[in-house]
Amino acid sequence: FRSLRPQIGVIFGLRLFMRQHPKINCYILSAYLRDSRWAKKEKEEWLREFFPDIPKAHWLFVPCGQEKSSVLRKGETGILLDDHSPNLKEWVKSPRNYGIKLINPINGAGKNWTGARIRYDLPPEEFAKELYRFVEKVGKGEEVY
Repeated sequence: FRSLRPQIGVIFGLRLFMRQHPKINCYILSAYLRDSRWAKKEKEEWLREFFPDIPKAHWLFVPCGQEKSSVLRKGETGILLDDHSPNLKEWVKSPRNYGIKLINPINGAGKNWTGARIRYDLPPEEFAKELYRFVEKVGKGEEVY
């Protein structure tokens, strides 16, 4: 995991979004392989390099197979940006949860997700703007799909 190449537009777009909207709490939520003693550690090293502005307390990890929505407290609103449709489908089953499909060369060509989408290759400014449009709609209770 440590050597995975970052999607630069996504990294810089998310970092720009966080600088422009510091009152919005951003977390990293990632699944790790239970049977690998290195997977979680390597993901943490990767995050330390590419998301130094997200505090370690905001790095959430669940073992593969555990529902990502299990990290939310009852009544919280959560927006998940994910490239894996099954994660998004599970996430939005919980009330007040919303999902955005990250379209990239690996995942996103199919029609498994019919909700909101954002492309990985947008310029960072556009990525941050699109992400905020979605968050703003959620905040206003507007239709987001």
